[in-house]
Amino acid sequence: MNTLNLKVGRMIKGCRVYVDGRQIALKRNKDGTLGGVYTTDRDEAEVTVVKLGEFGGSLWFIWAMLFFVISCFGIFNAHYDRRNITVNYRSVVRLSGQNCLRLEFNNFNEGQPALAYQSDCPVEIETNLFGLDRQAAKRRKILTWIEVFMWLALIVLVAILVVKAIIG
Repeated sequence: MNTLNLKVGRMIKGCRVYVDGRQIALKRNKDGTLGGVYTTDRDEAEVTVVKLGEFGGSLWFIWAMLFFVISCFGIFNAHYDRRNITVNYRSVVRLSGQNCLRLEFNNFNEGQPALAYQSDCPVEIETNLFGLDRQAAKRRKILTWIEVFMWLALIVLVAILVVKAIIG
């Protein structure tokens, strides 16, 4: 039975950590890092760290409009990430007994390595890149214009109702 003790320092909001295709529940440790333990019978484990934006899915517009209306036209809505950063990290870790893998996020620089690692076992990195989601940036602009239009429509509707109440 092999064990991988995974520690992640300075996590970027919205990142997910997977080992062998299963999401790992990370808990905060006393030293400020996030940690999780994964046990397996295999001699290797595939570690994947990804960050998917809020505007990445096929139903992004429906969800965005639903939350916009539910949050009283955006007043109580959570703010979206303005940077549209994507993280794509995939590596294969060779396990033997108790192993420790520490991942640390680098500062953002498009096309540069997203994570630095320290390990007491061999690690083969397949992918390790930061990127910008340009489609998410376009979708964010579209959503901003639609929200402004909906606010103007709401103001016009309230003005019409007030005038109708005063006259009628």
